[in-house]
Amino acid sequence: MISSYIETDLKKCELLWKEFSPQQSLFDLWNFCLDMCLAYDHEPYFVVLEEDNKNVGILPLCYIKDKKCYFWFGGWWQEGISFWVKKVDYIPVLLSLCPDRTFLKSISINDEKAIEKIKDFVSTRPQPKTDFGLDDEKYILDISEIKSFNDYLSKMNKKRRKYIKKNLQPIEERKPEVSFNNFSDFERLVFFAKERFKKDEIDENSPWDNDCWKNPAQTKAFHDIMKHSGDNYQIRMITVKIDGEMAGADIIAIFNGCYYALAGGYNVKKFPGIGSYFNMLNISDALSLGLNKIDVLQGDCDWKHRWYEKVLLYYFSYES
Repeated sequence: MISSYIETDLKKCELLWKEFSPQQSLFDLWNFCLDMCLAYDHEPYFVVLEEDNKNVGILPLCYIKDKKCYFWFGGWWQEGISFWVKKVDYIPVLLSLCPDRTFLKSISINDEKAIEKIKDFVSTRPQPKTDFGLDDEKYILDISEIKSFNDYLSKMNKKRRKYIKKNLQPIEERKPEVSFNNFSDFERLVFFAKERFKKDEIDENSPWDNDCWKNPAQTKAFHDIMKHSGDNYQIRMITVKIDGEMAGADIIAIFNGCYYALAGGYNVKKFPGIGSYFNMLNISDALSLGLNKIDVLQGDCDWKHRWYEKVLLYYFSYES
């Protein structure tokens, strides 16, 4: 017999998470996602599916108060998460239990059967109140067979290789100074990020839009994530200075052989090409650490497709 219940106790949610999480991605880690939730004051809301009194699946959600909706546990930052079930037949059952105003972005599904199951489920529900489709892609780079940045460039076509070299040249000519793990530079990273995106329009009524660095909760979340580095992931930072002036910084997470480019802030007005220079640094740094993959997260931002390979993601939403 199949039954379900809602769990909101944080300690019990942690036990459920650790029972079902595959622990393959940074976003599968309880402590990483918890820091995001606590910083934003999101409330845990786990949908638990049972069969014959045994847990067979969970939908780990959190309630986002200001938007009055439900997201993956971890909030807007969560991405590339899969459905945590014992078998794919449980996925439509879990989705039928979603509370009103559930918005799940960046879903990773590699099973065609699971995709068809979800499509069949959505087709039986009122439209457009229930929706499922392709989300913005995420971008990764498999570096397991790459030996150096020049080796990476050699695998590209001539046009793209020329484009990248042209973008790197203005920075390389200025003999930049590169340093690692100067975490005091984080506040400057946030300043650059705010400056660069301050003109971006955010639809506060849309559950899909995120106010990013405009919300001080994001800065707090990153401080907590840096503080907990070493628990089961490592945080790394790269800073570039030119003529003694900070040109930009990146904050990186490393877990399970993957190099996650979490956030960056650059003075692009004064140092054109600095973004491309950081891409080169990220690839070189990941290779020097002996990692297998680079993940620059979801959204193309008008440049990622030139450097990385896209991965399909999906979204699901329900409003009564």
